[in-house]
Amino acid sequence: MIRFIVYLITFLSGIYLSVAQQITARVIDAETKESIPFATIRIGENDLITNDDGYFTLSGSNTEEGKLLEVSFIGYQSQSISVNDLKLKNNIITLQAVVYDIGAVYVSNVKPDPNQIMKQVNANLTKNYTKSDYQSMIFVRESNVFQPKKMEFEIKKSTGFSKSDLKEVNKDIERMTSSITKNPPRHYTDKLLNLYRTKESDKISIKVDVLKAIQLKDENKATGIDELQERTENLFLKHLDTTKFYRIKSGLIGSRDTISFSKEFNDKKRAKKAAQNKDKAEAVFTNLNSAKTAINSFIAETSPLHKENFEFITQPDLYTYTYVEATYMGNDLVYVLEFKPKKRKANYVGRLYINDEDYAVLRADFKLGEGKKLESLNLKLLLGIKFANNLHTGTIIYKKNSFNTTYQLQYASIETGQYFYVHRPLKFIEITSGDKDVLKLDFIVEGSSIEKTEFLSISTKPLNQSEFKEIKEKEFYYQTLKKYDPSVWKGYNIIEPVSEMKKFEVVE
Repeated sequence: MIRFIVYLITFLSGIYLSVAQQITARVIDAETKESIPFATIRIGENDLITNDDGYFTLSGSNTEEGKLLEVSFIGYQSQSISVNDLKLKNNIITLQAVVYDIGAVYVSNVKPDPNQIMKQVNANLTKNYTKSDYQSMIFVRESNVFQPKKMEFEIKKSTGFSKSDLKEVNKDIERMTSSITKNPPRHYTDKLLNLYRTKESDKISIKVDVLKAIQLKDENKATGIDELQERTENLFLKHLDTTKFYRIKSGLIGSRDTISFSKEFNDKKRAKKAAQNKDKAEAVFTNLNSAKTAINSFIAETSPLHKENFEFITQPDLYTYTYVEATYMGNDLVYVLEFKPKKRKANYVGRLYINDEDYAVLRADFKLGEGKKLESLNLKLLLGIKFANNLHTGTIIYKKNSFNTTYQLQYASIETGQYFYVHRPLKFIEITSGDKDVLKLDFIVEGSSIEKTEFLSISTKPLNQSEFKEIKEKEFYYQTLKKYDPSVWKGYNIIEPVSEMKKFEVVE
Protein backbone atom coordinates (compact mmCIF):
# COMPACT_ATOMS: atom_id res chain seq x y z
CA MET A 1 0.00 0.00 0.00
CA ILE A 2 2.81 2.43 0.90
CA ARG A 3 4.60 1.54 -2.35
CA PHE A 4 1.40 2.30 -4.28
CA ILE A 5 1.01 5.69 -2.55
CA VAL A 6 4.64 6.59 -3.30
CA TYR A 7 4.11 5.54 -6.93
CA LEU A 8 0.92 7.61 -7.16
CA ILE A 9 2.61 10.71 -5.70
CA THR A 10 5.55 10.31 -8.12
CA PHE A 11 3.18 9.84 -11.05
CA LEU A 12 1.07 12.87 -10.19
CA SER A 13 4.19 14.97 -9.57
CA GLY A 14 5.42 14.06 -13.05
CA ILE A 15 2.13 15.17 -14.54
CA TYR A 16 2.26 18.44 -12.63
CA LEU A 17 5.83 19.19 -13.74
CA SER A 18 5.06 18.46 -17.39
CA VAL A 19 2.06 20.79 -17.27
CA ALA A 20 3.66 23.57 -15.29
CA GLN A 21 7.09 23.60 -16.97
CA GLN A 22 8.05 26.28 -19.46
CA ILE A 23 10.98 26.39 -21.88
CA THR A 24 12.06 29.66 -23.47
CA ALA A 25 14.23 29.22 -26.58
CA ARG A 26 15.77 31.41 -29.26
CA VAL A 27 16.11 31.08 -33.05
CA ILE A 28 19.25 32.56 -34.63
CA ASP A 29 21.08 32.78 -37.96
CA ALA A 30 23.79 30.10 -38.17
CA GLU A 31 26.35 32.51 -39.66
CA THR A 32 25.66 35.90 -38.07
CA LYS A 33 24.29 34.55 -34.75
CA GLU A 34 21.63 37.28 -34.94
CA SER A 35 18.08 36.61 -33.78
CA ILE A 36 15.43 35.66 -36.35
CA PRO A 37 12.09 37.29 -35.54
CA PHE A 38 8.79 35.85 -36.81
CA ALA A 39 10.13 32.31 -37.44
CA THR A 40 7.34 29.70 -37.29
CA ILE A 41 7.54 26.80 -34.80
CA ARG A 42 5.15 23.97 -35.63
CA ILE A 43 4.31 21.55 -32.79
CA GLY A 44 1.72 18.95 -33.74
CA GLU A 45 -1.26 20.96 -34.96
CA ASN A 46 -0.16 24.18 -33.24
CA ASP A 47 1.87 27.11 -34.59
CA LEU A 48 4.00 29.41 -32.47
CA ILE A 49 6.17 32.30 -33.63
CA THR A 50 9.33 34.00 -32.42
CA ASN A 51 8.95 37.54 -31.10
CA ASP A 52 10.85 40.67 -32.19
CA ASP A 53 13.91 39.40 -30.27
CA GLY A 54 13.79 35.88 -31.75
CA TYR A 55 12.41 34.15 -28.63
CA PHE A 56 9.50 31.74 -28.14
CA THR A 57 8.20 29.76 -25.15
CA LEU A 58 6.95 26.18 -24.92
CA SER A 59 4.41 25.41 -22.20
CA GLY A 60 2.57 22.43 -20.77
CA SER A 61 2.67 19.20 -22.80
CA ASN A 62 4.75 20.91 -25.49
CA THR A 63 7.75 20.67 -23.13
CA GLU A 64 7.77 16.86 -23.18
CA GLU A 65 11.19 15.67 -24.35
CA GLY A 66 9.81 13.59 -27.22
CA LYS A 67 7.89 16.48 -28.80
CA LEU A 68 9.13 17.43 -32.27
CA LEU A 69 9.47 21.07 -33.36
CA GLU A 70 9.39 22.06 -37.05
CA VAL A 71 11.13 25.43 -37.38
CA SER A 72 10.83 27.41 -40.63
CA PHE A 73 11.47 30.87 -42.01
CA ILE A 74 11.55 32.35 -45.51
CA GLY A 75 15.07 32.11 -46.97
CA TYR A 76 16.25 29.44 -44.49
CA GLN A 77 16.37 25.67 -44.48
CA SER A 78 13.60 24.26 -42.29
CA GLN A 79 14.75 22.26 -39.28
CA SER A 80 13.24 19.52 -37.14
CA ILE A 81 14.39 19.25 -33.55
CA SER A 82 13.08 17.43 -30.48
CA VAL A 83 12.59 19.14 -27.14
CA ASN A 84 15.30 16.90 -25.71
CA ASP A 85 17.81 18.01 -28.38
CA LEU A 86 16.74 21.61 -27.86
CA LYS A 87 17.75 21.34 -24.20
CA LEU A 88 21.11 19.81 -25.17
CA LYS A 89 21.73 22.85 -27.40
CA ASN A 90 21.04 25.28 -24.53
CA ASN A 91 17.64 26.18 -26.02
CA ILE A 92 19.23 27.70 -29.14
CA ILE A 93 18.05 26.79 -32.65
CA THR A 94 20.31 27.79 -35.55
CA LEU A 95 18.93 28.05 -39.09
CA GLN A 96 21.05 27.90 -42.23
CA ALA A 97 20.33 30.37 -45.06
CA VAL A 98 19.14 28.73 -48.30
CA VAL A 99 21.78 28.52 -51.04
CA TYR A 100 20.34 28.06 -54.52
CA ASP A 101 21.54 28.03 -58.11
CA ILE A 102 19.77 30.70 -60.16
CA GLY A 103 20.35 28.62 -63.28
CA ALA A 104 18.36 25.78 -61.71
CA VAL A 105 15.54 28.16 -60.88
CA TYR A 106 15.34 30.02 -64.21
CA VAL A 107 16.30 28.13 -67.34
CA SER A 108 16.91 31.33 -69.31
CA ASN A 109 18.75 33.05 -66.42
CA VAL A 110 16.46 36.03 -67.07
CA LYS A 111 15.12 37.60 -63.88
CA PRO A 112 11.33 37.68 -63.52
CA ASP A 113 9.48 40.91 -64.32
CA PRO A 114 8.19 42.29 -60.96
CA ASN A 115 5.29 44.09 -62.67
CA GLN A 116 4.11 40.84 -64.26
CA ILE A 117 4.37 39.14 -60.86
CA MET A 118 2.16 41.85 -59.30
CA LYS A 119 -0.30 41.47 -62.16
CA GLN A 120 -0.63 37.77 -61.34
CA VAL A 121 -0.90 38.55 -57.61
CA ASN A 122 -3.93 40.76 -58.24
CA ALA A 123 -5.48 38.30 -60.69
CA ASN A 124 -5.40 35.62 -57.97
CA LEU A 125 -6.27 37.74 -54.91
CA THR A 126 -9.93 36.76 -54.65
CA LYS A 127 -9.20 33.07 -55.21
CA ASN A 128 -6.33 32.95 -52.71
CA TYR A 129 -8.05 34.89 -49.93
CA THR A 130 -11.70 33.90 -50.27
CA LYS A 131 -13.30 33.94 -46.82
CA SER A 132 -14.02 30.44 -45.49
CA ASP A 133 -15.75 29.06 -42.40
CA TYR A 134 -13.27 28.10 -39.69
CA GLN A 135 -12.48 28.03 -35.99
CA SER A 136 -9.11 29.11 -34.63
CA MET A 137 -7.31 29.35 -31.34
CA ILE A 138 -5.92 32.88 -31.32
CA PHE A 139 -3.62 34.91 -29.11
CA VAL A 140 -3.87 38.71 -29.25
CA ARG A 141 -1.56 41.18 -27.53
CA GLU A 142 -2.27 44.92 -27.52
CA SER A 143 -0.14 47.69 -26.09
CA ASN A 144 -0.65 51.41 -25.69
CA VAL A 145 2.07 53.91 -24.83
CA PHE A 146 1.48 57.59 -24.09
CA GLN A 147 4.66 59.64 -24.60
CA PRO A 148 4.26 63.28 -23.47
CA LYS A 149 6.77 65.79 -24.82
CA LYS A 150 5.34 68.89 -23.19
CA MET A 151 2.85 69.32 -20.33
CA GLU A 152 1.94 72.76 -19.01
CA PHE A 153 -0.86 74.08 -16.77
CA GLU A 154 -1.25 77.81 -16.21
CA ILE A 155 -3.96 79.28 -13.95
CA LYS A 156 -5.35 82.43 -15.53
CA LYS A 157 -8.05 83.32 -13.02
CA SER A 158 -9.20 82.04 -9.65
CA THR A 159 -12.08 83.28 -7.48
CA GLY A 160 -13.17 79.90 -6.08
CA PHE A 161 -9.82 78.87 -4.61
CA SER A 162 -7.94 80.16 -1.61
CA LYS A 163 -4.17 80.62 -1.89
CA SER A 164 -3.58 77.51 0.17
CA ASP A 165 -5.94 75.50 -2.07
CA LEU A 166 -4.14 76.70 -5.23
CA LYS A 167 -0.83 75.79 -3.68
CA GLU A 168 -2.06 72.24 -3.02
CA VAL A 169 -3.54 71.95 -6.53
CA ASN A 170 -0.26 73.04 -8.10
CA LYS A 171 1.60 70.46 -6.02
CA ASP A 172 -0.83 67.75 -7.18
CA ILE A 173 -0.39 68.78 -10.83
CA GLU A 174 3.39 68.89 -10.52
CA ARG A 175 3.42 65.38 -9.02
CA MET A 176 1.15 64.09 -11.79
CA THR A 177 3.09 65.65 -14.71
CA SER A 178 6.44 64.66 -13.22
CA SER A 179 5.30 61.06 -12.79
CA ILE A 180 3.96 60.83 -16.35
CA THR A 181 7.05 62.47 -17.87
CA LYS A 182 9.54 60.29 -15.97
CA ASN A 183 7.57 57.06 -16.42
CA PRO A 184 5.32 57.32 -19.49
CA PRO A 185 2.21 55.19 -18.90
CA ARG A 186 1.97 51.87 -20.70
CA HIS A 187 -0.97 49.53 -20.98
CA TYR A 188 -0.77 45.89 -22.15
CA THR A 189 -3.56 43.37 -22.70
CA ASP A 190 -3.19 39.68 -23.56
CA LYS A 191 -6.08 37.46 -24.66
CA LEU A 192 -6.18 33.78 -25.57
CA LEU A 193 -9.43 32.79 -27.22
CA ASN A 194 -11.27 30.49 -29.58
CA LEU A 195 -12.61 32.32 -32.61
CA TYR A 196 -15.52 30.94 -34.63
CA ARG A 197 -16.05 32.64 -38.01
CA THR A 198 -18.64 31.87 -40.65
CA LYS A 199 -20.01 33.43 -43.83
CA GLU A 200 -23.66 33.16 -44.82
CA SER A 201 -25.27 35.17 -47.63
CA ASP A 202 -22.16 37.40 -47.88
CA LYS A 203 -22.45 38.27 -44.18
CA ILE A 204 -19.57 37.50 -41.82
CA SER A 205 -20.55 36.37 -38.32
CA ILE A 206 -18.15 35.62 -35.46
CA LYS A 207 -18.32 34.23 -31.96
CA VAL A 208 -15.54 34.16 -29.39
CA ASP A 209 -14.78 32.11 -26.30
CA VAL A 210 -12.11 33.88 -24.23
CA LEU A 211 -10.02 31.34 -22.35
CA LYS A 212 -7.90 33.85 -20.44
CA ALA A 213 -7.34 37.61 -20.41
CA ILE A 214 -4.85 39.69 -18.46
CA GLN A 215 -3.84 43.33 -18.45
CA LEU A 216 -0.81 45.22 -17.18
CA LYS A 217 -1.88 48.71 -16.26
CA ASP A 218 -1.20 51.48 -13.79
CA GLU A 219 -4.75 52.52 -13.03
CA ASN A 220 -3.49 55.75 -11.43
CA LYS A 221 -2.00 57.05 -14.69
CA ALA A 222 -3.70 58.47 -17.78
CA THR A 223 -3.03 56.66 -21.06
CA GLY A 224 -4.69 59.17 -23.42
CA ILE A 225 -5.40 62.87 -23.86
CA ASP A 226 -9.05 62.63 -22.80
CA GLU A 227 -8.23 60.59 -19.72
CA LEU A 228 -5.44 63.04 -18.87
CA GLN A 229 -7.89 65.95 -19.00
CA GLU A 230 -10.35 64.03 -16.81
CA ARG A 231 -7.68 63.36 -14.19
CA THR A 232 -6.63 67.02 -14.30
CA GLU A 233 -10.23 68.08 -13.71
CA ASN A 234 -10.49 65.73 -10.74
CA LEU A 235 -7.42 67.31 -9.15
CA PHE A 236 -9.19 70.65 -9.10
CA LEU A 237 -12.59 69.25 -8.16
CA LYS A 238 -11.33 67.74 -4.92
CA HIS A 239 -10.38 71.26 -3.75
CA LEU A 240 -13.67 72.96 -4.73
CA ASP A 241 -16.46 73.80 -2.28
CA THR A 242 -18.45 70.58 -1.77
CA THR A 243 -21.64 72.53 -1.04
CA LYS A 244 -21.71 74.24 -4.43
CA PHE A 245 -22.59 73.17 -7.98
CA TYR A 246 -20.32 73.75 -11.01
CA ARG A 247 -20.13 73.35 -14.75
CA ILE A 248 -16.95 72.64 -16.71
CA LYS A 249 -16.34 74.38 -20.00
CA SER A 250 -13.50 73.44 -22.37
CA GLY A 251 -12.60 75.82 -25.21
CA LEU A 252 -15.36 76.16 -27.80
CA ILE A 253 -17.15 73.13 -26.37
CA GLY A 254 -20.38 73.99 -24.57
CA SER A 255 -20.84 73.56 -20.83
CA ARG A 256 -20.99 70.01 -19.56
CA ASP A 257 -23.34 68.39 -17.07
CA THR A 258 -23.69 69.83 -13.61
CA ILE A 259 -21.07 68.51 -11.19
CA SER A 260 -21.01 68.47 -7.40
CA PHE A 261 -19.55 66.58 -4.45
CA SER A 262 -22.98 66.31 -2.84
CA LYS A 263 -23.64 62.60 -2.13
CA GLU A 264 -27.40 63.01 -2.57
CA PHE A 265 -26.94 64.81 -5.90
CA ASN A 266 -24.55 62.16 -7.30
CA ASP A 267 -26.70 59.26 -6.07
CA LYS A 268 -29.68 60.69 -7.99
CA LYS A 269 -27.50 61.27 -11.05
CA ARG A 270 -26.26 57.66 -11.06
CA ALA A 271 -29.82 56.32 -10.59
CA LYS A 272 -31.04 58.38 -13.55
CA LYS A 273 -28.21 57.13 -15.76
CA ALA A 274 -28.87 53.50 -14.75
CA ALA A 275 -32.57 53.93 -15.63
CA GLN A 276 -31.66 55.31 -19.05
CA ASN A 277 -29.39 52.34 -19.77
CA LYS A 278 -31.88 49.76 -18.56
CA ASP A 279 -33.96 49.90 -21.74
CA LYS A 280 -30.98 49.72 -24.08
CA ALA A 281 -28.79 47.00 -22.60
CA GLU A 282 -27.38 46.13 -26.02
CA ALA A 283 -25.59 49.50 -26.08
CA VAL A 284 -23.82 48.90 -22.77
CA PHE A 285 -20.08 48.38 -23.15
CA THR A 286 -18.82 44.86 -22.41
CA ASN A 287 -15.43 43.22 -22.74
CA LEU A 288 -16.96 40.55 -24.98
CA ASN A 289 -18.51 42.98 -27.47
CA SER A 290 -15.36 45.08 -27.51
CA ALA A 291 -13.15 42.04 -28.18
CA LYS A 292 -15.40 40.75 -30.97
CA THR A 293 -15.50 44.12 -32.72
CA ALA A 294 -11.73 44.60 -32.44
CA ILE A 295 -10.82 41.11 -33.69
CA ASN A 296 -13.29 41.18 -36.59
CA SER A 297 -11.97 44.59 -37.68
CA PHE A 298 -8.34 43.53 -37.31
CA ILE A 299 -8.79 40.42 -39.49
CA ALA A 300 -10.58 42.46 -42.17
CA GLU A 301 -7.98 45.24 -42.11
CA THR A 302 -5.06 42.80 -42.42
CA SER A 303 -6.48 41.01 -45.46
CA PRO A 304 -4.72 41.67 -48.81
CA LEU A 305 -8.21 42.42 -50.14
CA HIS A 306 -8.34 45.58 -47.99
CA LYS A 307 -7.66 48.24 -50.63
CA GLU A 308 -6.81 51.12 -48.31
CA ASN A 309 -4.32 49.34 -46.04
CA PHE A 310 -2.78 47.30 -48.85
CA GLU A 311 -2.59 49.82 -51.66
CA PHE A 312 0.92 48.53 -52.39
CA ILE A 313 -0.74 45.25 -53.44
CA THR A 314 -4.14 46.30 -54.80
CA GLN A 315 -3.03 49.50 -56.59
CA PRO A 316 0.22 48.53 -58.37
CA ASP A 317 0.03 51.57 -60.68
CA LEU A 318 0.97 53.74 -57.69
CA TYR A 319 4.21 51.87 -56.96
CA THR A 320 7.58 50.95 -58.39
CA TYR A 321 8.50 47.29 -57.83
CA THR A 322 12.02 45.87 -57.86
CA TYR A 323 12.91 42.19 -58.05
CA VAL A 324 15.32 41.33 -55.20
CA GLU A 325 15.78 37.55 -55.30
CA ALA A 326 14.15 34.15 -55.38
CA THR A 327 14.36 32.02 -52.26
CA TYR A 328 12.49 29.19 -50.58
CA MET A 329 9.90 28.66 -47.88
CA GLY A 330 10.11 24.94 -47.25
CA ASN A 331 9.72 23.44 -50.74
CA ASP A 332 7.98 26.51 -52.19
CA LEU A 333 9.83 28.93 -54.45
CA VAL A 334 9.27 32.50 -53.25
CA TYR A 335 9.79 35.79 -55.12
CA VAL A 336 11.02 38.72 -53.06
CA LEU A 337 10.01 42.18 -54.32
CA GLU A 338 10.71 45.63 -52.91
CA PHE A 339 8.23 48.47 -53.43
CA LYS A 340 8.28 52.25 -53.10
CA PRO A 341 5.95 55.09 -54.15
CA LYS A 342 5.85 55.95 -57.82
CA LYS A 343 3.08 58.51 -57.48
CA ARG A 344 2.51 61.15 -54.84
CA LYS A 345 -0.61 59.55 -53.38
CA ALA A 346 1.26 56.31 -52.58
CA ASN A 347 2.31 56.03 -48.92
CA TYR A 348 4.40 52.93 -48.23
CA VAL A 349 7.79 51.29 -48.72
CA GLY A 350 8.61 47.65 -47.97
CA ARG A 351 8.92 44.08 -49.21
CA LEU A 352 6.57 41.37 -50.48
CA TYR A 353 7.20 37.61 -50.45
CA ILE A 354 5.15 35.87 -53.15
CA ASN A 355 4.59 32.16 -53.78
CA ASP A 356 5.69 31.18 -57.31
CA GLU A 357 3.00 28.48 -57.57
CA ASP A 358 -0.21 30.45 -56.97
CA TYR A 359 1.06 34.06 -56.61
CA ALA A 360 -0.23 34.33 -53.07
CA VAL A 361 1.42 36.93 -50.83
CA LEU A 362 3.02 34.91 -48.02
CA ARG A 363 4.40 37.90 -46.15
CA ALA A 364 4.31 41.69 -46.31
CA ASP A 365 6.68 44.07 -44.50
CA PHE A 366 5.69 47.73 -44.77
CA LYS A 367 6.05 51.18 -43.27
CA LEU A 368 5.19 54.74 -44.19
CA GLY A 369 7.64 56.35 -46.58
CA GLU A 370 9.78 59.26 -45.40
CA GLY A 371 7.63 62.32 -44.71
CA LYS A 372 4.37 60.44 -45.35
CA LYS A 373 1.29 60.83 -43.13
CA LEU A 374 -2.00 58.99 -43.43
CA GLU A 375 -3.99 61.86 -41.96
CA SER A 376 -3.17 65.23 -40.43
CA LEU A 377 -4.88 68.36 -39.18
CA ASN A 378 -3.31 71.66 -38.16
CA LEU A 379 -5.67 74.06 -36.40
CA LYS A 380 -3.10 75.07 -33.82
CA LEU A 381 -3.65 78.81 -34.19
CA LEU A 382 -7.43 78.66 -34.62
CA LEU A 383 -8.54 75.93 -32.18
CA GLY A 384 -5.31 74.91 -30.43
CA ILE A 385 -5.35 71.45 -32.02
CA LYS A 386 -2.80 69.69 -34.19
CA PHE A 387 -2.39 66.00 -34.94
CA ALA A 388 -0.89 63.65 -37.51
CA ASN A 389 -1.14 59.88 -38.03
CA ASN A 390 2.56 59.58 -38.79
CA LEU A 391 3.30 55.95 -37.88
CA HIS A 392 1.98 52.83 -39.59
CA THR A 393 4.32 49.87 -39.84
CA GLY A 394 3.84 46.15 -39.81
CA THR A 395 4.72 42.56 -40.66
CA ILE A 396 1.92 40.27 -41.81
CA ILE A 397 2.26 36.54 -42.54
CA TYR A 398 -0.34 34.37 -44.32
CA LYS A 399 -0.57 30.60 -44.36
CA LYS A 400 -2.44 28.16 -46.60
CA ASN A 401 -5.23 26.30 -44.82
CA SER A 402 -4.79 22.55 -44.44
CA PHE A 403 -8.45 21.92 -45.29
CA ASN A 404 -8.65 23.93 -48.56
CA THR A 405 -6.48 25.93 -50.97
CA THR A 406 -7.16 29.37 -49.50
CA TYR A 407 -4.90 31.46 -47.26
CA GLN A 408 -5.67 33.18 -43.99
CA LEU A 409 -3.87 35.34 -41.45
CA GLN A 410 -1.32 33.44 -39.38
CA TYR A 411 0.56 36.30 -37.72
CA ALA A 412 0.47 40.08 -37.72
CA SER A 413 2.34 42.82 -35.90
CA ILE A 414 0.88 46.26 -36.59
CA GLU A 415 2.07 49.50 -34.99
CA THR A 416 0.29 52.83 -35.40
CA GLY A 417 1.09 56.20 -33.90
CA GLN A 418 -0.22 59.74 -33.70
CA TYR A 419 1.48 63.01 -32.91
CA PHE A 420 -0.80 65.48 -31.08
CA TYR A 421 -0.78 69.00 -29.72
CA VAL A 422 -3.71 70.22 -27.61
CA HIS A 423 -4.03 73.68 -26.12
CA ARG A 424 -7.35 73.51 -24.30
CA PRO A 425 -8.61 76.17 -21.88
CA LEU A 426 -10.65 74.84 -18.95
CA LYS A 427 -13.19 76.72 -16.84
CA PHE A 428 -14.89 75.68 -13.60
CA ILE A 429 -17.97 77.94 -13.27
CA GLU A 430 -20.20 78.00 -10.20
CA ILE A 431 -23.92 77.68 -10.91
CA THR A 432 -25.56 80.55 -9.07
CA SER A 433 -27.61 83.66 -9.83
CA GLY A 434 -25.20 85.96 -7.98
CA ASP A 435 -21.46 86.37 -8.21
CA LYS A 436 -19.87 83.19 -9.53
CA ASP A 437 -16.74 81.42 -8.43
CA VAL A 438 -14.60 80.93 -11.55
CA LEU A 439 -11.39 79.01 -12.07
CA LYS A 440 -9.77 79.41 -15.47
CA LEU A 441 -6.61 77.68 -16.63
CA ASP A 442 -4.72 76.71 -19.81
CA PHE A 443 -4.01 73.05 -20.44
CA ILE A 444 -1.22 72.33 -22.98
CA VAL A 445 -0.08 68.82 -23.87
CA GLU A 446 2.16 67.75 -26.74
CA GLY A 447 3.33 64.23 -27.40
CA SER A 448 2.67 60.92 -29.13
CA SER A 449 0.41 57.94 -28.65
CA ILE A 450 1.59 54.57 -29.99
CA GLU A 451 -0.55 51.45 -30.27
CA LYS A 452 0.64 47.97 -31.24
CA THR A 453 -1.36 44.82 -31.93
CA GLU A 454 0.07 41.33 -32.33
CA PHE A 455 -2.10 38.48 -33.61
CA LEU A 456 -1.21 34.79 -33.76
CA SER A 457 -3.39 32.00 -35.10
CA ILE A 458 -2.15 28.97 -33.13
CA SER A 459 -4.40 26.33 -34.73
CA THR A 460 -7.18 26.28 -37.32
CA LYS A 461 -9.77 23.77 -38.48
CA PRO A 462 -12.96 23.89 -40.58
CA LEU A 463 -16.32 24.86 -39.11
CA ASN A 464 -19.85 24.20 -40.36
CA GLN A 465 -23.02 26.24 -39.81
CA SER A 466 -24.60 23.81 -37.33
CA GLU A 467 -21.45 23.84 -35.17
CA PHE A 468 -21.40 27.64 -35.25
CA LYS A 469 -25.01 27.85 -34.04
CA GLU A 470 -24.22 25.63 -31.06
CA ILE A 471 -21.48 27.95 -29.74
CA LYS A 472 -22.51 29.83 -26.59
CA GLU A 473 -20.72 33.06 -25.73
CA LYS A 474 -20.12 34.41 -22.24
CA GLU A 475 -18.73 37.62 -20.77
CA PHE A 476 -15.11 37.64 -19.60
CA TYR A 477 -13.03 39.81 -17.29
CA TYR A 478 -9.40 40.89 -17.25
CA GLN A 479 -7.03 39.84 -14.51
CA THR A 480 -5.13 43.05 -13.71
CA LEU A 481 -1.45 42.78 -12.83
CA LYS A 482 0.77 45.52 -11.43
CA LYS A 483 3.92 43.67 -12.43
CA TYR A 484 4.71 41.26 -15.24
CA ASP A 485 4.50 37.67 -14.00
CA PRO A 486 5.67 34.91 -16.42
CA SER A 487 3.86 32.22 -14.43
CA VAL A 488 0.45 33.66 -15.33
CA TRP A 489 0.60 31.98 -18.75
CA LYS A 490 2.04 28.62 -17.67
CA GLY A 491 0.40 25.81 -19.60
CA TYR A 492 -0.71 28.10 -22.44
CA ASN A 493 0.75 28.86 -25.87
CA ILE A 494 1.34 32.59 -26.38
CA ILE A 495 3.75 35.02 -28.02
CA GLU A 496 6.81 35.45 -25.82
CA PRO A 497 6.82 39.04 -24.45
CA VAL A 498 9.68 41.36 -25.39
CA SER A 499 11.99 42.68 -22.66
CA GLU A 500 10.11 46.01 -22.44
CA MET A 501 6.91 44.25 -21.38
CA LYS A 502 8.77 41.99 -18.95
CA LYS A 503 10.09 45.08 -17.16
CA PHE A 504 6.58 46.48 -16.57
CA GLU A 505 5.91 47.34 -12.95
CA VAL A 506 3.58 49.85 -11.32
CA VAL A 507 5.58 52.29 -9.21
CA GLU A 508 3.51 53.23 -6.18
